[in-house]
Amino acid sequence: MTMAEIPNKDLIFDVGTHKGEDTDFYLKLGYRVVAVEANPALADELRQRFREAIADGRLMLVDKAIGETIGSASFFVNQKDSAWGTADSQWAARNRKLGADSEEITVDCVRFAGLIGEYGCPHYLKIDVEGADMLCVDALKTISCRPKFISLESTKTSWSDLLKEFNTLETLGYTKFKVVRQGRHKSGHFTAQDGRKIRYTFETDASGPFGEDLDGPWLARRQAILRYVRIFVLHKTIGDNTWWSRPLRRIPGVGYALDFFIVGWHDTHAMRGGVPALSADNESSGKSHVISLRSGVLRFRSGLWRAICWPIPELYRSSCFRWSSSNVGTRRRLRTRRMAGGMQSHRGQGGRGCGRGLRSFEYIGYPGRRFPGD
Repeated sequence: MTMAEIPNKDLIFDVGTHKGEDTDFYLKLGYRVVAVEANPALADELRQRFREAIADGRLMLVDKAIGETIGSASFFVNQKDSAWGTADSQWAARNRKLGADSEEITVDCVRFAGLIGEYGCPHYLKIDVEGADMLCVDALKTISCRPKFISLESTKTSWSDLLKEFNTLETLGYTKFKVVRQGRHKSGHFTAQDGRKIRYTFETDASGPFGEDLDGPWLARRQAILRYVRIFVLHKTIGDNTWWSRPLRRIPGVGYALDFFIVGWHDTHAMRGGVPALSADNESSGKSHVISLRSGVLRFRSGLWRAICWPIPELYRSSCFRWSSSNVGTRRRLRTRRMAGGMQSHRGQGGRGCGRGLRSFEYIGYPGRRFPGD
């Protein structure tokens, strides 16, 4: 195997370095770091801040954007918040609606697979590039590099895109997940590469610890997706791009309070190797599940789920029952199967013993112990 295929246990990729909030932590743990930052002004700040690490070869700074091809691309430097810089025009448009205009500049871009070929496969791949996180993850499908740990800022605007993220990670062999809230990382003691214990306090906007230093148990795919239901509901109701919250967010301090205390941004951390043990409460969620077709119960649960998820059209569409107009006279039970990726429709019938007038239907998903996304 080549250097680009075997993870280097002392190497971390910080894609979307910003001001070096995470790079500083990685360097103090004794890792070598490849820092990728497209904003020229921020790249200059990084050169100054980490000049000693750059000089002795512990930090390799790549002042380019991640792109699908080698060349140049537009980059939108946000005038309100430097963390909102992006190469995605749609993200820039979203920021403009929030009162944060951007200046469009041209920067060099590089393919992510090319960085792996040049610097090697990292032990941990941290990605936080507004709107382009999946460019890095998708690039791994074209090469043999598989970092042991990956983190990315997951979407909270498209349920189907979120499922694609998890499907891609599973395809790459990542089976353990954690959903981590940004901006609430605690200071603590961490083990450096040489075995020393160091105390570190995370800066604002840092992605925080990674791997086994994260709090809480590792989750299976469906358990992690379940955590995102609340996040999506909050974002669709009081998030930063909802029509009624935009005027409130123009009031000084209100937007920050909503994001920090209620909505927030979240990273998905993924780990290769093994399958996390399900807790007793969730043990049955990993098995095939039989649901009796009892009309009243199904109608009630379906209606309740729709009421909860009305702000999320994609989640709503993936979690409803479609009733046809034909009566049937045969009693049946519907078995739902665990699917590796995405959803699959299951058709069933109901009749005597299931309530008068029960009709045939198509079951799209159910959030009890079955979850949309299986």
